[in-house]
Amino acid sequence: RPKLLELKPQVSLIGDIVGVQNALVSGNVDMIVAGAEFAVSVLTTEKPELQWTIAENGGLIWTQGLAIFEDSNKKDLANEFVKWVISPEGQGLLATSDCYWAMPTNSNAALNDAQKQILRWDEQPGFLAKSHLSFLPQPELDSAMLELWMEFVQS
Repeated sequence: RPKLLELKPQVSLIGDIVGVQNALVSGNVDMIVAGAEFAVSVLTTEKPELQWTIAENGGLIWTQGLAIFEDSNKKDLANEFVKWVISPEGQGLLATSDCYWAMPTNSNAALNDAQKQILRWDEQPGFLAKSHLSFLPQPELDSAMLELWMEFVQS
């Protein structure tokens, strides 16, 4: 807590992904914290000097999930969609979407060499080794994190 609040005077922007990306492209900020490939990779074509990394003490792996409701009237179609999403083609397209890029979970994702270079594909084993899965916190931890975040934003 004290270290986080100590950093606040150095913060020039607290924003969403698009706001942070605009600040990077315009040069209004030199770096972002808590952003990685999803914030920077889509900008690489116009700003190849932008880089991203994961801190030596690690980072969080955000996960997404898909579910098919038991009472779905279109279970077969839903199942085909899930199969497509986790397929090499689906993972490649999702990883390089127009809104932001992200590291696919399928190591056989259909990515070309340029896309793999932008996502720093060859460095992924090292990034994964020092990263931790982000799970939904218990209500007490969630409340404490939200309280600290609000204190930081308002300080």
